[in-house]
Amino acid sequence: FASVAASTLASVGRSSPLGLPLITGYLVAGAAAGPYVLGMLTHDDCTSLADLINNDAMGFIGFSAGTKFLLSDMEGTIQPTLVLLTALVLVTYGLVGSCFYFAAPYLPLTAGQTPEVQLATSMVIACLAVARSPSSAIALITELGARGAFTTMTLSLT
Repeated sequence: FASVAASTLASVGRSSPLGLPLITGYLVAGAAAGPYVLGMLTHDDCTSLADLINNDAMGFIGFSAGTKFLLSDMEGTIQPTLVLLTALVLVTYGLVGSCFYFAAPYLPLTAGQTPEVQLATSMVIACLAVARSPSSAIALITELGARGAFTTMTLSLT
């Protein structure tokens, strides 16, 4: 039932005046079906689905990314891709890390901790912020039928 609801919600979202991508509908339907909104899935169901996704689906996502990644499209764009990747990592890490560090005294997780612990926590959160999810990029590229150098650069950065 959850997959039918997700497909329906995604289709409705796609035909909305906003023109949202299908993945947005899937995310909203998944959140709605979870234990906190409609309760269609229990915590145990979510845990077993997470195990399935972590163990199996990530392989399919990697395979799907590989089929859309063309080395011939990267000719002449390797240096700009590396520059963009470096800037993306440094800016994201720097902004998220510093914002979290300055907010740390006010957050329940780090309030009352030593500055060293607050710094370490900020660095871990910044590392997590730098990570990219190829599944959302692949979903949009597939839905839009995107091809070319920009698509290849986007996939190489995820």
